Amino acid sequence: MYLCSTNQLVNQTLARAKEYGIPAVGFTGAKSAYSEQSVSAVQRGEAIAITNYPSIFNAKPGIDEPQIVICDDAHAGENYVVARWSLKIQANGPDDGIFKALVAFFGDLIKPELRTVLGSSHSPREVDLIPLPAYSHRIQQLHELFDAHCYASKTDAKWAWMALKGHLWACNIFVSPAAFLIRPLIPPTHIHSAFAEAEHRVYMSATLGEDGDLERMFGVGKIWRIYANDLRDANTGRRFILFPQMMSEDARNAVGARLFERDQRMLVVTSAGHKGSRVISDQLASAGFTVLNAENIETSLQAFTSATGSVALVLANRYDGIDLAGEACRRMALDGVPGALNLQELFMRERLGAHAVLRNRIRVRLTQAMGRCTRSPDDFALVCCYGRDLLKWCSTLTNSEGLSPELQAELEFGLRQSDGLTEADARENLDHFFGQTDDWKTADAEMRVDAESRKRKPSDSSGALAAAVQDEVLFVQAMWQENFVVAHQHAAKVSDTLSNRPGLKPYRAFWEYMAALATDAAHRASKDDKFRLTFQQHIQTAAKLVGGVRWLAALSFAHSSILPAEGVPLGVEQIEQLLEDWGIRGARFEENLAKARKEIGANEANPFQRGIAALGRMLGFSTKQHLNTGAPDGCWWTEDNLYYAFEAKSDAKDIGPISISTVRQAEGHAKWIAANDKELPPSRRTIVVVVSPKSSIQDKAVGLAGDMRYLTLDQARQLFEDAAAALSEVRGKAIGLDEENLREAILETYHARSLTGDALRARIDSVFLKSLPQTPTR
Repeated sequence: MYLCSTNQLVNQTLARAKEYGIPAVGFTGAKSAYSEQSVSAVQRGEAIAITNYPSIFNAKPGIDEPQIVICDDAHAGENYVVARWSLKIQANGPDDGIFKALVAFFGDLIKPELRTVLGSSHSPREVDLIPLPAYSHRIQQLHELFDAHCYASKTDAKWAWMALKGHLWACNIFVSPAAFLIRPLIPPTHIHSAFAEAEHRVYMSATLGEDGDLERMFGVGKIWRIYANDLRDANTGRRFILFPQMMSEDARNAVGARLFERDQRMLVVTSAGHKGSRVISDQLASAGFTVLNAENIETSLQAFTSATGSVALVLANRYDGIDLAGEACRRMALDGVPGALNLQELFMRERLGAHAVLRNRIRVRLTQAMGRCTRSPDDFALVCCYGRDLLKWCSTLTNSEGLSPELQAELEFGLRQSDGLTEADARENLDHFFGQTDDWKTADAEMRVDAESRKRKPSDSSGALAAAVQDEVLFVQAMWQENFVVAHQHAAKVSDTLSNRPGLKPYRAFWEYMAALATDAAHRASKDDKFRLTFQQHIQTAAKLVGGVRWLAALSFAHSSILPAEGVPLGVEQIEQLLEDWGIRGARFEENLAKARKEIGANEANPFQRGIAALGRMLGFSTKQHLNTGAPDGCWWTEDNLYYAFEAKSDAKDIGPISISTVRQAEGHAKWIAANDKELPPSRRTIVVVVSPKSSIQDKAVGLAGDMRYLTLDQARQLFEDAAAALSEVRGKAIGLDEENLREAILETYHARSLTGDALRARIDSVFLKSLPQTPTR
């Protein structure tokens, strides 16, 4: 059985097999339509079955006893494999009733900032894992909820639930504003006989990793690797890779005009999912393009390759299996880092910060994506990379050093060319590239020399991840069988294996949580208190390793003292996002910093308020500006929902006292936020800070000041300069650091500059407004 990721590839492979004289038959569509003659030929061993991954990974495969399974484009197979054991419940669709039932069931277990946007498309990158120990005492009721709703569903929810029923202990439940995902960490393929009982399983990929990722995708403890060394770093054409965000606006427009040139075919691959692809499709259609999508090329690429005029093929999360050689397509746009194809990946990346475990997966997808339009050594194509996250990923050496030497050289060339590119140079460079002139051939030769000096460098964490994967697989298998003691042993071994790599701290924290989950289950099954103590130990270790998952400290049985009460926590994710927005490479960072410095240095109200918002982001807070009457002049909040609401009087003179009217304005800020901004999570506490050049307070205002705080303009501006220095220092380190070590660098740098915890809080809210010298009212 030869498995392909799409029907189009099934047909393409079948045609190639016939061309080579290999006896083969293709199977797509409903099993009831399979030819009995073709099935018999496969079962007698007279022909190879060429089909797609879902045809074998379903409840009742049409051909269920293959002796040999060959998985083509194996790295593209993961989502098809785990789909057999994935229950995805979407909001605002046929399963909206199940979605609402789950929202009601989990209630306060869903973090407040997510609860306020459930059922909407707001915060697409927001996701969380609902901790199983917090609802394990109600797991039977959850089974009953799924029974009641899924069996009545007219979607695939019924079949997914049938695969998971009785195994919720082995599943994680992820929640985002628009969906729930219930799935095991690793697919339990050991129970799927059509795959598990094959005599041989062969996995084919042009980009084999060395970190155990293939094993995780297929639920197999060990896969042996055979490399074709002469093809490992083969050149498959030349990509001119550009990053428009690093250019001047005029250059960006010039590149866009050539990328979206009239009467040309172009490929767009986005990581923003089907909704994102629809937005892009609508934009291209309104610009006069004929837009095709995955459905149009399901059986053949001909609908695209033979199309004339201005044609765009827009694909969501499709990084393999599209071969567009030569004049078929020489223009490609790649949108976003392909690192979150499902909610589990999104949680690992955005919430947990476990980038190391996804790094090779992203490399594979980027390598596959960037090679779609260069299928032979003399082929060439323009590849434009969009999205700040993609620019940041490609700018980080730890990420790019694991790519092929050719792709490394192309990326470095593209980053240098894009940085500050002018319109005239952009037009000239693209003319040389598409004309394949002598000037371009000189640049091409430089890239070849650069590539020869480079090597593919595996990540430092690859060895530990590969060593841990067998225990990861055995953990899932044991949890599936409800052998919780054995599951705990394997989870603990995973954590031990990962312990010597600092960059794996977030992923190790996740495995400490999984070990705690197993001991919680063992405690409920046996009532043995030793498991409760072990649970607490694992939770304490997990909470110390990672700060991005706040519910760790509040799990059932856990002590409230697990996380040190250090005051205002540092929002590492927010600072990381700011670096991404402002640019790790290129001139944008200094431009944005200079703009923010000018704004916080202004006395006019509006620019100063924008400066306060920028300062909040630089210090790791989430921020928001409200322009309504009666609203605060700025709002900062931490992940544990401590709010700072600002009343800024930057335009006031430094003479006279702070007036009673100012205090009255500030007095209502907490109530205003709670009553008028339903997008913000409920605050556990709101501290109002009056920022003013005045150094005294009107005596009749003291009684209204309550616990309001006071900050001078000079203090706010000095805090900005200290934050700017810290952020600049981190940015200087960022290019050479992977994501996990970048987070460590942020923590260390900000801590050294007294910009974390109680030290930071003391600089913001240590002075009470009512403590200022009083001026009598006249």
